[in-house]
Amino acid sequence: MWIHEFQLAGAGAADHGLAAIAARFEEAVVAVWTGRVENDGFNRLVLAAGLSARQISVLRLYAKVLRQIGTAFSQAYMEDALGGHPEIARRLVRLFEIRFDPDRRADPSLSAMAEVQAIDHALDAVESLDQDQILRSFLTLVLRTVRTNYYQRLPSGAAKPYLAVKLASSEIDLMPRPRPLFEIYVYSPRVEGCTCAPVKSPAAASAGPTARRISAPRSSG
Repeated sequence: MWIHEFQLAGAGAADHGLAAIAARFEEAVVAVWTGRVENDGFNRLVLAAGLSARQISVLRLYAKVLRQIGTAFSQAYMEDALGGHPEIARRLVRLFEIRFDPDRRADPSLSAMAEVQAIDHALDAVESLDQDQILRSFLTLVLRTVRTNYYQRLPSGAAKPYLAVKLASSEIDLMPRPRPLFEIYVYSPRVEGCTCAPVKSPAAASAGPTARRISAPRSSG
């Protein structure tokens, strides 16, 4: 017989009601256990920022994008930056949802502008220059996202097992040159990939879309 004893400690857990916290935590544990979500430091945002596992996948995807384009910061350091500033992490996801929620009836532009201003104000209090740069990079990617499948559902009603965003790469200074017009990043715990539209030139336009970066599928075991 084996008895496993676990002790959990959460620093700075979001105050959103015990029942809501328990539901989100249980959902995240099941998602990690079944392989639908990676087991990494982003999951601390379930308690710290009051985000669901699905919402955290948005931030995880953008971290993968930053790693793909050559950022000097490791994923673990980006996890620390967001985990140390849960309000900004929560607002980044909120901004993403405001911009792309198809059921939102009100004009999203004013709400998005208010959210950006709130994020800018919160960034002024970030003491670390590296973490400030990381958080501003996340904000840039959210604002330069033009399309996503985040709200699409399977016939069963469940969320799709992968997340995709279309970025206006030509408007993102973080991207290496030559920058294509657009790039579509696809992420799931099993595979990451990217396709891009050509740059603005007659030769590139005739060539059609190309693939620039892709990661091999991960082992499901």
